[in-house]
Amino acid sequence: MAIALTAFSAFCGFRPLSQISFLQTVREFSSLAKHSKNNFISVASNPSSSAAEQKEPLWGDHLVERLESEGVGVKEGEEPKTEEELILRLNEQFPDDIGVFCTFLLNWVHLKPGETIFLKANEPHAYLSGGATFLSP
Repeated sequence: MAIALTAFSAFCGFRPLSQISFLQTVREFSSLAKHSKNNFISVASNPSSSAAEQKEPLWGDHLVERLESEGVGVKEGEEPKTEEELILRLNEQFPDDIGVFCTFLLNWVHLKPGETIFLKANEPHAYLSGGATFLSP
């Protein structure tokens, strides 16, 4: 369990399938999913070539460039308010990390001081901003 000490945001668990519509609406995510499937099939059918040897396109870079060209941005000292702003903030903090696509798959939760979230065992999560203390049995 995480208890927010300050305004706190995190990714916690997968979104319901009904909310993962980004596969059709965000072209970079759709391209990544298609490429990953094709790459898996290619590596599985030719085990002598490793995934590390194959050149991976920088899908996150494409997404970031498009968002910046559309004028999306977060003011210094402010928290992101939209998923697009969060992607740009995550890219600032972790350049070239394909993890920016977690924004499309995981729940983005916001807590006020004193509010809590429960993290089940083996549930994907990431702390994005703010302070919290964590209790475990």
